[in-house]
Amino acid sequence: MPNWILLCCCSAVLFLSLGVNQLAQTAQKVPRGPQSGSPTGVAAAPSGHVNDFAGVVNEQTRQQLENILANLKLKTGIEFDIATVQSTGGQDISEFSLQLAQDWNVGARASAKKSLLLVLAVNEKTSFTRFSKSVQSDLPEGVLGEMGQRMRALVDSGQYSEGLNAGVQHFVSSLGQKLAFSTADFDKAPPAASATNSPVNDQDASKPAGQADPVSTSTSIDVMPTTVKT
Repeated sequence: MPNWILLCCCSAVLFLSLGVNQLAQTAQKVPRGPQSGSPTGVAAAPSGHVNDFAGVVNEQTRQQLENILANLKLKTGIEFDIATVQSTGGQDISEFSLQLAQDWNVGARASAKKSLLLVLAVNEKTSFTRFSKSVQSDLPEGVLGEMGQRMRALVDSGQYSEGLNAGVQHFVSSLGQKLAFSTADFDKAPPAASATNSPVNDQDASKPAGQADPVSTSTSIDVMPTTVKT
């Protein structure tokens, strides 16, 4: 066999090998469940409001946040979930959080339910909050940016529990002011019997029967998912 034919064959094999390797590396970057061998260890579905895959949230804070976010859902119907991961596996935090929001149907723009998803990547010290279009009109203007600012310094210094707690506390407090509900007992475990109740505004109980709600004239906010990068 002529040397030039042999050389061409070797080059073709090398090219195909590099292409397959590149595809394999790209596939590994997509966040999937542990059964698919994802290096991030992200589950196929959330197991609660606080999904600490990176293992950086202490138990006291995790339970407090679970209570706060469970009470938030009971009171308003808004689901707010958190996911911590060790790394995004080379993906930009925006792309990583988008894929996870779509996989979980939490915080995805097209989701019918009112929901938000806060993703925090430990190695990259970044976070990104996604929210569904259906919850947008309920959000106080600028609240996600403010939440990110309160988290930034704490996340930068590796205080992940404190950062998440500060961000969530500010978000829930701001939402309570806009939607007129009290957050005084949100850090306590919600009563199990209330789990099937519909969300009720604190002011509804004091309204006379048959009284119509006032028509809101405020315009809906149009903000993009918020990222915190260092």
